[in-house]
Amino acid sequence: MNQFVLSAIAFSAYTLTTVATPVYAQDLRSKIQDAFTQFQNQENLRNGLSSLTVFDAKTGQTVFAANENVGLATASTMKVITSATALDFLGKNFQFKTTLYYTGEIDENGVLNGNIIVTGTGDPTLGSARYPETQATTILNKWLTAVQNAGIKSINGAIIADDRLYNGNQLPGGWIWTDMGNYYGAGISSLNWCENA
Repeated sequence: MNQFVLSAIAFSAYTLTTVATPVYAQDLRSKIQDAFTQFQNQENLRNGLSSLTVFDAKTGQTVFAANENVGLATASTMKVITSATALDFLGKNFQFKTTLYYTGEIDENGVLNGNIIVTGTGDPTLGSARYPETQATTILNKWLTAVQNAGIKSINGAIIADDRLYNGNQLPGGWIWTDMGNYYGAGISSLNWCENA
């Protein structure tokens, strides 16, 4: 349990499940208490608050609880739960699809008299610099190739970003206004670009 170190300043009372027999339940409780105390005593938590609740997976009984009734903002630790939920519901091979299409007609000179429309389904990696295949230049080059392969040389119209899938519900009502202007407080969209930062 000496490796129980979290870098977050505060984390919510997540439900951790563990299988514990009554024989070693006290020993487990003591180990969790020691690890939690070590966590709370870190210098970077001097002005922070933390809480933890651990339940026995078989009985539902509380194995350990500290500040269990204190409501805390989840901050970045919520990403773990979101990621695990997405993996469970969507599966490990799920891929978001971003569709490029056009309206109107392409004349004999390759001029599109219409619009090119980019429609998203919420891909969080679109234009992300984290992976070679999702970087902005890679994505834009793929789109350019698709447009050229359609026979389009120029556009007499507009390029439209279609993010209507979520009906404009991009920011939860409880978000702090001062967070929204920062990269970590950007709302969600069905058409994210560069991690929506």
